[in-house]
Amino acid sequence: LGLGYANVGTLLMVQSIPYDSELGRTIAGALAAIMTGESYATSAEMAHALGAFHRYSENKESILRVIRNHRRAAYNQQDYEQLTIKPIALNQKLCPPKLLNAAHDTWDNALQWGEQWGYRNAQTTVIAPTGTIGLVMDCDTTGVEPDYALVKYKKLAGGGFFKIVNQSVPSALRILGYTQQQIEEIIVYCVGHGTLQDCPFINKESLHERGLTKEQINAVERELRSAMDIRYVFNTTTLGKESYTRLAQGKNGNVLNALGFSDAEITAVNEFICGTMTLEGAPHLKEEHYPIFDCANRCGSQGKRYIHPYGHLKMLAAVQPFISGAISKTINMPREWTVEQVKLAYYDAWTMMSKAVALYRDGSKLSQPLNTTLEENPELKKILDEKEEPTMRVKIQKKMQIGQRNLTLTALLEEGKSTSIAVAFDGLTPVQEAMTNALVNTVNLSLSHGLAPSLIAQHSLNVEGHPLVRELSAFLLELESSENKPSLSNGLAHENGFEHSQAIQQSKKKEEKASCRGCGATQLRQNGTCMLCEICGETSGCS
Repeated sequence: LGLGYANVGTLLMVQSIPYDSELGRTIAGALAAIMTGESYATSAEMAHALGAFHRYSENKESILRVIRNHRRAAYNQQDYEQLTIKPIALNQKLCPPKLLNAAHDTWDNALQWGEQWGYRNAQTTVIAPTGTIGLVMDCDTTGVEPDYALVKYKKLAGGGFFKIVNQSVPSALRILGYTQQQIEEIIVYCVGHGTLQDCPFINKESLHERGLTKEQINAVERELRSAMDIRYVFNTTTLGKESYTRLAQGKNGNVLNALGFSDAEITAVNEFICGTMTLEGAPHLKEEHYPIFDCANRCGSQGKRYIHPYGHLKMLAAVQPFISGAISKTINMPREWTVEQVKLAYYDAWTMMSKAVALYRDGSKLSQPLNTTLEENPELKKILDEKEEPTMRVKIQKKMQIGQRNLTLTALLEEGKSTSIAVAFDGLTPVQEAMTNALVNTVNLSLSHGLAPSLIAQHSLNVEGHPLVRELSAFLLELESSENKPSLSNGLAHENGFEHSQAIQQSKKKEEKASCRGCGATQLRQNGTCMLCEICGETSGCS
C-alpha cells in the first residue's frame, strides 16, 4: 500500500504551532505513528481472513522485528533491534495525550495481531508529494511540507486570478486572540488594498492629470487585485501599444518614472496596492508569533524569516520512524549555502535515519519563478531599461480542428526570429489546461534562450500522445521554415497561410492512424467490439 497524508503544514499553522518546533514535529510524528500503526493492525485483520502476503513465512521474523521497532519508537523505548543509529522517537511528555494514547494502542494491536495472524501487506505507508491531488483536496500545503508562501493566487471560475492570503492565516490569528479588525488590517498589510482608491501618489486623479484616459485607468484598476507589482500593470495591454511606447520612450520598465513618479513613491504605492506579501512588521502582530507563519522561503521583498534547512531535516527525522517507506520532501536552502553545507546536510540526514532527502538550493534551476523586485536587483533594472523595443514584430496564426474542437496556434516573431507561442484549445478540463500551459511555458522558455524551433519539435515534442502535441510540433517546424522568408522580412502577418514543406506532409502521412472522432488522438484500444480513446474516453459507437 501507499497510504499517506497531506496538509500537515496547514494543520500546524491553524493550530498556531510553528512548523520548526519540537511540538510541531511531535504532532506530525504522532499522526504518522497512528496512520501506520492502524494500517498494519488492519492488515493483520485482513491476513486473519484472507491469509498473509506471499512468502510471509520466509520473512516473518524480519517484518515482526520492523513492527517491534516501530512500536518502540512510539513508546520511546531505546532497546531497538539491529539498528546502528537510533531513530527520533515520540516525545512522551510533549505529545498531546489523545494522540499519544492512540499511537500506543494502534502499535500494540499491530504487533499483537501480527504475531497471531501475520500481515496482508509488507509495506503500508509512504509520504507522497501530493502536488496534484493536493490541489483537488484544497490543501494549502502538500505532503509533510510547510507552506511555501503566505500569498496565493486563486483561479476564478470566470477566468483570471485573485490574490488571497493563505486561508489558514486568519484562523491562526483568531486562535492567538486577535480581533476581527486587527486580523483584517494584518491581512491587508500582506496582500494590499488592490485598488487605486485612496492610494497615495498614484491614483485615478494623478494618472488622469498625467494624460491617461478613463479607459486606460479602468484597465489598470481591473488588473490590480491580482498584481504582484504595480509596474507590471502599466503595459501595452492596459495602456495600448502606442501610448505605452510614447510614455516609456521606447524602453521597458520605466512608464511610472516617465510619468514623473519617484522610486520612493512607487515603492509606497506598491505596499498600499500589492501588499508586502509577508506578515513581518504587520500592525498588531506580536513578534513572538512570527515563527507560526514562517514559510519554506522568504515571503515578499521585505521578508527576512524562513524555515532553516535543518528545520526540514528535523521534520523528516521525526516522521520517518513511523513510515514504512520513504518520505518525499524538499529541503529548501538559501542561495548563500555552500557546497560544504550541502554535503553536511546530506550526511546529517543519513545520521537522522531518513530514507530519502531532496535538497533544493534557491536559484539553482533556470525555470524557477523569480520573486524579486526591481529595487533589489539593479542589474535587472538596468537590463530592462536598456533593452530596445524590436523594430519589427510579426504574428503568425494557424487555425484547425482536432476532432470536434477548435485549435488556434499563434506565434510571435521579432526581427525574424520566433520568440513565443500561444495555444487556444476549446473544451479543455482545468487539469488539461494546466498541463497545456506548462507545455507552452516550456516551449517559450526554450525559445527565449535561443533554441531553434526545429530542435524543440524534434527533441522535446517528439512523442506519441495527444494530437495537440503533434500539431504543436508541426507548427514549430513550419515556424523555422518561415522565419527567414522575404514576406516576413517585410513585416507581413500571416493567418492560416503556411506553405507546408513536403517533408512535413510526408511525416504526417506516415503518422496517420485511426483517430478519435472526439479529440483526434490516435491512442485507441479495443473495447469489446468498439474502439475506446484513452485520452478523452470517446468510443466509436458502443456504450
